[in-house]
Amino acid sequence: MRISTQLCHSCLGLLCMSLLLLACGPTSEPTAEASLAGTPAASAKAGNLLDGGWYLVAGTYAGQKREESKPFQFKLFGNGQFAFLMKSEGGAWDYSSTGHYELDGNIYRETFEFSTNSAFVGVTTEWEFELKGDSLFIAGPTKIINTDGQEAPELAGGYNTMQEVRVRAR
Repeated sequence: MRISTQLCHSCLGLLCMSLLLLACGPTSEPTAEASLAGTPAASAKAGNLLDGGWYLVAGTYAGQKREESKPFQFKLFGNGQFAFLMKSEGGAWDYSSTGHYELDGNIYRETFEFSTNSAFVGVTTEWEFELKGDSLFIAGPTKIINTDGQEAPELAGGYNTMQEVRVRAR
């Protein structure tokens, strides 16, 4: 059973990255930008300052610091889509998710479409963010909305006080 679980996680990770790469690719529709006006993706397009790859280099989760000599999460943003792969403290790259995001002032909002944690599929999380040069600071979640549209702070699993530091991949 362990091998099939690892294979499933690996396949989901590849699927997440493939979907993001497809979303970030060029569009064949010359008026795609115009067709986005007024949609949630339009605000994400305005916030394309996050587009590209980001390494998670430090985090504080429910008061516990996690700093490692190498990044423990890689997250991609592009065209209103996100995808990430995360390494457990044991060293395995075994957690991944993908979905869409939008920016609203200093609020970063992401909705999970696929995840190795099925409890998050369809869930929207909101975070405060600040971008300083090539460093991205995220705190929260300030809000978690379940698939029924209700606030669900219990989905944070005790990690409702997270702070993360990411650096842009070069």
